[in-house]
Amino acid sequence: MTDEQEQDKLDQHLQSVLLSLARKHTTRDSTARRVQVLDARTQRFFYRGLQYLAWDAKDQALVSINGLASVTEDADTAASYRQTFNIYQAYAKSFMAVFSQNSPNSRAEADDPMNPLDIAAAAEANKVRRIIEKQNPPKALQIDAARLLWTDGMVVTYTRSVSDKDDKPGEKIDLFGVLETRFPMTAGTIAECGYAQINTEHDVAFLKSKFPEAASRITASDSGDEFDRISRLSVAQGMNQQQVNTGNSSAYLATFSRTWMRPWVFEELPDGEDKDALKEAFPRGCYVGFAGETYCESRDESMDDHLALCHALPGDGMHRPSLGKSMMSAQEAFNDMMNLAQETFEYGVPSTWVDQDAIDIDAITEQESKPKMYLPFERQNDASAESHFFQEAAAEPSPSMMSFMQDVQGPLCQFLTGQQPSLFGAEMDAQQTASGYSMARNQAMGVMGLNWLPYVQFWSTVIGQAVRAAAEVRTGTLSALVPSSGKRGQTETVSVDFDALREGKARWTPETDENFPDSYAEKVNKFSSFVQQFGASSAGQAILQQPDNQAFAKNLLGLEDLVIPGADSRDKQLVEINELLAATPIPDIQGFAAAMQQWKGAAQQAQAAGQQAPPPPTQQQFQSSSISVDADFDMHAVEFAEVQTFVNSPDGQKAKAQNPLGFANVRLHGLEHKKAMDAQQAEQQSPPEKKLPRETINFKDMSPAGQAQMAAQAGITLLPQQQQTV
Repeated sequence: MTDEQEQDKLDQHLQSVLLSLARKHTTRDSTARRVQVLDARTQRFFYRGLQYLAWDAKDQALVSINGLASVTEDADTAASYRQTFNIYQAYAKSFMAVFSQNSPNSRAEADDPMNPLDIAAAAEANKVRRIIEKQNPPKALQIDAARLLWTDGMVVTYTRSVSDKDDKPGEKIDLFGVLETRFPMTAGTIAECGYAQINTEHDVAFLKSKFPEAASRITASDSGDEFDRISRLSVAQGMNQQQVNTGNSSAYLATFSRTWMRPWVFEELPDGEDKDALKEAFPRGCYVGFAGETYCESRDESMDDHLALCHALPGDGMHRPSLGKSMMSAQEAFNDMMNLAQETFEYGVPSTWVDQDAIDIDAITEQESKPKMYLPFERQNDASAESHFFQEAAAEPSPSMMSFMQDVQGPLCQFLTGQQPSLFGAEMDAQQTASGYSMARNQAMGVMGLNWLPYVQFWSTVIGQAVRAAAEVRTGTLSALVPSSGKRGQTETVSVDFDALREGKARWTPETDENFPDSYAEKVNKFSSFVQQFGASSAGQAILQQPDNQAFAKNLLGLEDLVIPGADSRDKQLVEINELLAATPIPDIQGFAAAMQQWKGAAQQAQAAGQQAPPPPTQQQFQSSSISVDADFDMHAVEFAEVQTFVNSPDGQKAKAQNPLGFANVRLHGLEHKKAMDAQQAEQQSPPEKKLPRETINFKDMSPAGQAQMAAQAGITLLPQQQQTV
């Protein structure tokens, strides 16, 4: 349901009932919720580099004291240095880079593989996915999801169709973390939640334009939980809570609160008209939006159709540790040691003590320094000049502290986060062999798999929600340009039949792997190793000459200008396979009718002669693919190889079972390429016409027998008197 497809206007009394239910949920588990918010807020500050945090008991606020003397502004007890050396963010960026190197894949499958409607719906759903992923690039969302998993330990998506003036038409996927969302603290999944909330701050003018019917009543206000609101604003603005409180944000921002409630939540109400009216109005569940205390919209909607949740780690309840939680103590210790070392270097510059009776200190400070100066010196009691000066020993940081600091920055944080040096390509002192590095990296990627596999399942759920949202509001056929599946940087047009999508049922399945996807650098190294070891062998040459592998090598090595013979034909065939799967073979009705007529005649003759009749022709023999083959210009060998690869692939075998007509269409197309390819090869391999040697002989110089033979070859009959005697 789109944002503007609002439930019929509720009367003000029911609006107030929904508001009271929504506010009731914001007060539940308040202590546990505050701990969760503080945890996420602290780590988001750490990510930004605001890492000297303190709890101000007076204002009941968490404040950043970077650059401030102290919370109590007691300059005498303040630390001299509060510089931050953000290894927390450095490890976060490493995780984000590895986590987002490959996008998760998911596909739609027919709910009933034998049902043509389900087969067609799955085919249309896979087309819609490509359109949705163009509108919501998975890579960008994946990077932000990795950040939230690192700082918040949880990522939530809100998926819906939009078509109002504030958004481009299409499906939209937004990401949120702990600070913006609220669920029952004892629940672990969306299915266990009776309610869910998403709270965001917006300019009052924006909300008035979005909800004109409520514009006169919308004012700058919060959603009922000021601590959550201040936490969001302080993180968004990069300021401590005291600065946010003294700013003007509260003068123009309103909290827009989206709340979903399941139908059984209405059982909290006393029996009566209110409960009955809400159950009747929201049989699937209630969505309601408030700008502060002002009702804006509501509709019959289930949270399962629009919300998805992914935790960073397995655990209990809604508040689970983030991936970066274990680094916070190490980050604080590292900051303290780095600041102590810097303070030692600057304040530890040795002082020089002088004999004030023998040395004029004022004259030393006022003298002008020039090269090769000669200065007078008056000796005192025949003492040497050195006896009047004493220089302190230079202060040096403790060697054990410097060693521990390196351990904190490297091995300790790597152990705590599971990010071993092999994961981001750093050198390992204990490893000297390629196999050792590979083993270490596999171990590190195995730890990463704890986060990857749940995210793949999570993303499959999100895509399924987006496709269903599109099917709810769209009708007819939609054509759109999407990135080409065959050639990087190119686009192609897909056409979606939304009516067919709604008529059948499809389910979404993640394409998971037990191993975390290889990085770009690892793929290059593996490919180079394969070429070196097997490239010269016949089997290796056959593999490297396969069109798909050539295209893979070109994209992997980044050689965009490299021209591969047949690459364009391979890309063309990949596009044609998708189009063939969406169509059916074309029957040759006239040819089949003529063949049947000939067969009937032959059968009658055989019957009259007492012989067995020949087998009748079949309709399959008189079908052609929906895309014709160009006998002269198509590279038949390349395109037939691509069809052959698809037919024997898991996707091809799945299409054979779930989409037999589309599969038959692809197979016919491949056979047409094979027929043209065989004809070309037969033409090339046919022996040339044998040419006999030629010799010119004068007719009159030949014997009568020779003249008669030559004339016969020319088709002329000579009478005996016409032959000349030599």
